[in-house]
Amino acid sequence: AQREDGAFPGIIPTAGWGFEWGNGPAWDYVIVELPYVIYRFSGNEQILKDNAGAIYRYVRYLKTKIKNNGGIAFGLGDWCDCNAAYNVAYTTPLEITDMLMAIEICQKASFIFEKIQEKEKSAECRLLERQIKQSFKDLHVKGCVVDAPTQTAQAKAIDVGIFEGEEKRKAIEELVERIHRDNDTFRVGVIGARALFRVLCEGGYQDLALKLITQDAYPSYYYWIKLGYSTLGESFWERRENSLFRKDGGEFGSMNHHFWGDISAVFYQYILGLQVNPNMDDPNRIVINPKKFAGINQAKGTY
Repeated sequence: AQREDGAFPGIIPTAGWGFEWGNGPAWDYVIVELPYVIYRFSGNEQILKDNAGAIYRYVRYLKTKIKNNGGIAFGLGDWCDCNAAYNVAYTTPLEITDMLMAIEICQKASFIFEKIQEKEKSAECRLLERQIKQSFKDLHVKGCVVDAPTQTAQAKAIDVGIFEGEEKRKAIEELVERIHRDNDTFRVGVIGARALFRVLCEGGYQDLALKLITQDAYPSYYYWIKLGYSTLGESFWERRENSLFRKDGGEFGSMNHHFWGDISAVFYQYILGLQVNPNMDDPNRIVINPKKFAGINQAKGTY
């Protein structure tokens, strides 16, 4: 479904729909993420070679979307934001999530090209990553703080390496303060959800992460369980009492959406402590290094 200029639609297969709406770096990211993860678990470079052409076309396309100020803003943002009145009304500006996702695309594309010995393309991706990072810092960062006052903005910036050393520690502290300001609940969309809990666990705040996930309050994953969910919903809309329908009377939405599902990986990686191929050099190497969580004294899982 990729066009010659490198663009992807927001849905595949498509009869033409999705190139003007529904795509953008957060969704187009799949072109690097799937080969990267399949390689991580299999060690088979063929998946990288098979997709190298499409990945390179997309990276070149991404360059054409950079605005005069160095920013990038097209497609979908932090979809299904817990703070928003409806899906497209995310509270983290599109330019912030697009630039951060573009940085991650470049990071993984560079790794892929390095692995298959396409070193010039790898270097091109690294250079683009550095350029977007610098533009992001110039546009949206002051010290250790991202200017949009959302959990997604701060967590995703930490996740892709905007901050280093002492600045990173302070950036994590700022993220924790944002959570406290939001009454100790998570207030993210699906982009933020793939970073927030991991950043907290990596930064030593795993107990806070678990509290956000399991507390008896809106929004939380336990909130869904209390409502009787056996699958992941598309969004964390507040529901009427003893009902699956929205409290505000708005559109219902999907009841079977996997894109909130990174929580399962968080459980495996931090509670069980199972890290498969952590250095991306041997799929048969497994490190078992669980975090200590208050109130959890055993965990069981298989791989």
